[in-house]
Amino acid sequence: YTNRLEAMIKEKWVWAGQDPTLRADIAFNILSGGEVVNVRTVASSGDANYDRRAETAVRAAAPFPPPPAEYQAEFETVGFVY
Repeated sequence: YTNRLEAMIKEKWVWAGQDPTLRADIAFNILSGGEVVNVRTVASSGDANYDRRAETAVRAAAPFPPPPAEYQAEFETVGFVY
């Protein structure tokens, strides 16, 4: 499931910036139906545009497939590094 989420987000990721070392930690919540809420930057890259684009990629990839019922609690809050 995690790999699928990552692939869906990467499909929506757009960054044409010059600095390949930027890194932003983005967190979000996935509801039981796959809806995404509360997308936020928890550790900024230092470049507000980069952080915004990372958050936008998550929102654009949503909705996600519903998390497997037995792992719902584990995917309530998800974090990825971009």
